[in-house]
Amino acid sequence: MIKDYAIQIGKGFDKIKLGMKESEIKKILGDPDEIDEITYPDGGESKTYIYEQLGFDLTFESENENRLSYISFFDEHFHIMGKIKIGTNKEKIKEITRKKEFSDPILEDMSDEEFPDNELMSFDRENINLWFTQETLDEIQIGPKWEDDDTPIWPE
Repeated sequence: MIKDYAIQIGKGFDKIKLGMKESEIKKILGDPDEIDEITYPDGGESKTYIYEQLGFDLTFESENENRLSYISFFDEHFHIMGKIKIGTNKEKIKEITRKKEFSDPILEDMSDEEFPDNELMSFDRENINLWFTQETLDEIQIGPKWEDDDTPIWPE
């Protein structure tokens, strides 16, 4: 089903592109294994299609006209430039992103009772979030690049 596991920053992967509508996704991938819906205090909503068997989640947000706004990868087949993939050590990723001239990483301790050693490394310009548990990458999340605070740049 998936032929290309390369994650394209700001775009998507294989035939899945940020900005797509739910119906377009279902034509390509079929129904998700599970759907998670959230209503936020400000009235906004998100819907996440969970494709557990394929190793990713797709999130659609009402503030973006219910377009595909974020993709989260948790399968080791997916990669950025063949180098950043699930299971990679945090220090190695810092080295790779510095060499590739990513924006400066923002590190946040996201630990809680359920996930005691959880850290988030974000890259604003690229709109990438890398989630680590015990210094090891366990989730890659990408979104579109932004023209300004209100205008996402959807890939062609």
